[in-house]
Amino acid sequence: IQLARGYLRRPDLTAEKFIPDPFGAPGSRLYRSGDLARYLADGNIEFLSRLDHQVKIRGLRIELGEIEAALLGCAGVRAAVVMAEPDGAGALRLVAYVAGPEQGALNRATLQAQLLASLPDYMVPALYVALEALPLNASGKLDRKALAAAPSAPATPAAAAPLAIGGAAAHPPTLQATLEILHSVMPGTALAPQDDLFAKGLHSIAMMRFVAQCRERMGVTLKVRDVYKLSTAHAIAEAIQAARAVAP
Repeated sequence: IQLARGYLRRPDLTAEKFIPDPFGAPGSRLYRSGDLARYLADGNIEFLSRLDHQVKIRGLRIELGEIEAALLGCAGVRAAVVMAEPDGAGALRLVAYVAGPEQGALNRATLQAQLLASLPDYMVPALYVALEALPLNASGKLDRKALAAAPSAPATPAAAAPLAIGGAAAHPPTLQATLEILHSVMPGTALAPQDDLFAKGLHSIAMMRFVAQCRERMGVTLKVRDVYKLSTAHAIAEAIQAARAVAP
């Protein structure tokens, strides 16, 4: 099978990934894919894991290092690591661990807004955990396994200004409709109006379905970035009600 001759203008990467095939004809090569696998007794190959930090979530391959690099460019972030961790339903989601001089200054909404300026929606982490420092092993390298056990606190949520609707809360039917749509795109998830949707497992594909159903059922056009910013059913319902109030 012919994969490629190599990487364009990257002889170093070509030499690293395309290696001599010890089982093939002279001059033949193998491609080092980064997958860890094993042969089974029946001759099939079983995939075990990745050897690098590339993950696959909802069919999309994601380089965690690319997200980490983007986080390091965010204000107040001194160190960052991103991991793919299961949510309550067992589905993988991106979790960002960030450290900075002031944990309280690590605002989740602000971090998400900065990441959305340089990354596609599906690469923006759903959860953010603020740490005083990232855990290191005896060799001084990042200890990813220790992150789950590290004392941590959720990154401070944005102190968002309320979307006033004549000083009143969102109209109950609008909130009810919002919750119904959220339940349809997040089946089996218990939701309360003030729950953080990302902590409950909302991801980019579910957000796109939610936005489409809001447009279809309530005649309101939301953007995925609006959902990132608002993050609760109550805040989204307020935004929908406000949009309806000014609609011609």
